[in-house]
Amino acid sequence: DSTVWYLDFNMNEPDKINADDGEESRSDKSLKTVNSIRVVPLHKIVIETGLPEYVAALRNAGHTRLFPELKRDNVKGYGKPAGSWFNERFLGRRLGIKRDGRKTFHSLRHNFATAVEPLDFSERVTAQLLGHERGHTQSWTRYVKDRSAIELKPVLDRLVFPCLSGLGKFNVAAAMKALEDVSRFKAAVSRGKATKERAKT
Repeated sequence: DSTVWYLDFNMNEPDKINADDGEESRSDKSLKTVNSIRVVPLHKIVIETGLPEYVAALRNAGHTRLFPELKRDNVKGYGKPAGSWFNERFLGRRLGIKRDGRKTFHSLRHNFATAVEPLDFSERVTAQLLGHERGHTQSWTRYVKDRSAIELKPVLDRLVFPCLSGLGKFNVAAAMKALEDVSRFKAAVSRGKATKERAKT
């Protein structure tokens, strides 16, 4: 949209991406349920910290996914490696949070739902933002259309997270350099494996 940045969770054919891991070409895009199809505007903090600039840098570098370094799990898609990284490496190793199952990647959804509740959003708007079923009658699930990103933007921006005040700008150049480093590392590991395989034969 020309006025609002948003995430578009969809299964539209032109947006499907083929896996490039050497296997037979297949779509690597999936959503949990039909209710997951939705648009969610970016919160003003996410925009101010530089996500749109990072997306532009990724596109300019030829990347087609927001997290190009993630390896796809054949069963769970990209969700499993993302969750594993967040739970074990970030929460566990980096932040030192006890790994007892109480704080996980999924906690972000719980936190969001809890933050939305006191703002008295309509249940349907909350369901759309979270990717849940929009009501239980045909009127709500079939006839009423989801709100657009423009309609949702002022609603979403009512969310306030005091702990994020003063959050600095994302370092796009450092992130792109890190992606290059990861790509070189993976290529070196792959070459090493190929050399070992050749040595065995």
